[in-house]
Amino acid sequence: MNSLVKSITVTGKDSYCTEMMKHLDIQRRNELFCDVIVEVGSGDDRARLKAHRNVLCAASPFFYDALNSDMKENKEGEIRLEEMSKASTEEVIGYLYSGHVEVTKENANQLFAQADYLLIPSLKALSSKFTNSSLEAIVDTAEYRTEMMKDLHIQRKNGLLCDVTLEVGSSDDRAVLKAHRNVLCAASPFFYTTLNSDMKEKKEGVIRLKETTKSVMEQILEFLYTGYVEINNEDNAYELLTQADYFLIPSLQALSGNFIVQTLDVSNCLMVYNFAINYHGEELKNGVRDFILANFVAVSATEDFLNVSGKDIEEWISSDEVIVKQEEEVFEVIVKWMEKNKSRQDQDFLQLLRHVRCIFVSHSYVFDVMLQHPLVKGSAVCSEFILDAMKEVPDDHTDQCFFSQSPRNCLKTHEGAIVASEEKETICYIPSEGKWYQLADKLSAFSSYSYGMSSLRGKLYVVGGCRPDQNGNIAEYYDPSSNLWTPISAPEVVKHRIAAVTLQGFLYAVGGRDENETVVSTVQRYNPDTDQWQEVSPLSSSRSNVCAVAHGNYLYAIGGMSARFEYLSIVERFDPRRNAWENLPSLLTGRSFASGTAVKGKVFVFGGLRPFFRDGDPCEVYDPETNMWSGIPSNVAPRSYASVANFINGQIFVNGILGNELRGRRRVLQLYDVEKNEWKPFPEYVLHFGWHEITPLRISRDVLANCREISDRHLERLRVLGMLR
Repeated sequence: MNSLVKSITVTGKDSYCTEMMKHLDIQRRNELFCDVIVEVGSGDDRARLKAHRNVLCAASPFFYDALNSDMKENKEGEIRLEEMSKASTEEVIGYLYSGHVEVTKENANQLFAQADYLLIPSLKALSSKFTNSSLEAIVDTAEYRTEMMKDLHIQRKNGLLCDVTLEVGSSDDRAVLKAHRNVLCAASPFFYTTLNSDMKEKKEGVIRLKETTKSVMEQILEFLYTGYVEINNEDNAYELLTQADYFLIPSLQALSGNFIVQTLDVSNCLMVYNFAINYHGEELKNGVRDFILANFVAVSATEDFLNVSGKDIEEWISSDEVIVKQEEEVFEVIVKWMEKNKSRQDQDFLQLLRHVRCIFVSHSYVFDVMLQHPLVKGSAVCSEFILDAMKEVPDDHTDQCFFSQSPRNCLKTHEGAIVASEEKETICYIPSEGKWYQLADKLSAFSSYSYGMSSLRGKLYVVGGCRPDQNGNIAEYYDPSSNLWTPISAPEVVKHRIAAVTLQGFLYAVGGRDENETVVSTVQRYNPDTDQWQEVSPLSSSRSNVCAVAHGNYLYAIGGMSARFEYLSIVERFDPRRNAWENLPSLLTGRSFASGTAVKGKVFVFGGLRPFFRDGDPCEVYDPETNMWSGIPSNVAPRSYASVANFINGQIFVNGILGNELRGRRRVLQLYDVEKNEWKPFPEYVLHFGWHEITPLRISRDVLANCREISDRHLERLRVLGMLR
């Protein structure tokens, strides 16, 4: 029976009328408020079908004449149709209530005959299209339902077949309005409960509504019957929404709320927001919330804002949709709100401060303004929160930090991307769009799986990777704001099989091979401000294909390949402050061509196992607190030749070789969830060929707008044409 008291939430005249007729039909099927019996058939086929007098009369002149005259059918409330079968009559009555009928070659002629007899022109016209035809169709007409509700409204206005009296207003404004019980109950749970319970209103058929004026009640009734109401002005909209809340008519609430939203301005929006909460106007509340977020700084400058609850402010400033010129404005709004009322607690400030996205606040503002403000300076917890957040932002503002938290949409000029690169071509994947784009080619061709790649200060650096037939060394960087590559000075000594990693504003090139294919222990550091390389303390032993990871204040050199092509398990950690390396516990399994990243305080290493080597887990994780390595078993993780990119909230993209058997080995790109220890493959995967290094980078939206979107088919076509190496 729950469907009998379900509110109608849709708006739009046709949609509303469809729902109303559906509710009336449910009443009929449950024999609720039915006051007419249609007796059909004879003998064993005899049946008594119940219906509503007002609906039958609105739908058919035949029923109107029979039930609204001096004929005995009007007095007894029974109509006898012995020549009609139960099944066909149920189809006709079902159509009268719903405007829906299934016409087949078996029933088309009978429907036509009954529609003709009962004077139902719309059904007669529909069924006539299928008589003497093999065609079949399910006919559903919204126009019919809208006209039906309009006819019921005309009945009400003329006081025809009404069985409920509404006494509204008081004193001079007192008035008596007539309506139909079944329509009111179909439209409103309030009326359903009032007229279908043991309350006196059910027995008397009279509902007294002293707080409702005649004019507003007339508007409400018009809406209940037709789904349409003309809202005269702002005051009228507020009154209608208030009454719609009382009578439980959410669709009228939505219409009234939409009208009020058009009247919003900075001076009244907070008052309207509270009004929407008090009167359960969800549509209005959402509309006002959108307005506040779009005009947040201006709204925060009003006196009313200073009295807003901390809970509401927290909801707004936690949203991606709040519009500010810069993240600093969010902090300033919080401070102003706190300073207005000295009784507000420190925990209120901390709770709001947590929603300031500190990694998008300028370094100078954080240290010169935020940390110096008395509300922050006087709270160790607040100071610690800001300093912890800024630890995610290296001095160089490498892109890695931007993936730990998203900027607000209004500040999002760049998209988080996973850049993949082979010899010369460069492409990127945009997770927010699920699309791949072709970026500018490198200036030089870099030998596959032989170069190092890392992001530094918002740019992508590639070093090493010279082929045997190339002289000297090569290095260049990609600018995602211009989609251009620019050459830089190359590291000395090391020519290829270099590991590249960014730490504290510098680019490090770790290990590798020189021009004579000699494995070296050299570690060099690049300063982008001077375009110069400097040697730092070397590795404890010579090795190439090292997995280099930056975590905190340290650089980790993990595994690698010796001069004798051994897969190494050695792990060292470099402290740039002391220019010194220290040994750490070895890997559980030797690795070369592995890749790693730091997430949630731990160092993860993926792949790098010897091809066709069955022992060892495909992944390992190092915990600095316990100073121990642990294996991460998986049947779907890449086992060799891996490259990883740390993205957002512990999501790591891993590109590598899966499988041990020669025939079964294949390249895969997957997403690893650190918290859930789950792997998710990518169906739209374009990195099937060659070797691709991957790294996170923020790329200008303007650049992407001018880049070609690519797919597997497009890449294959480029390969055939020789455009991709």
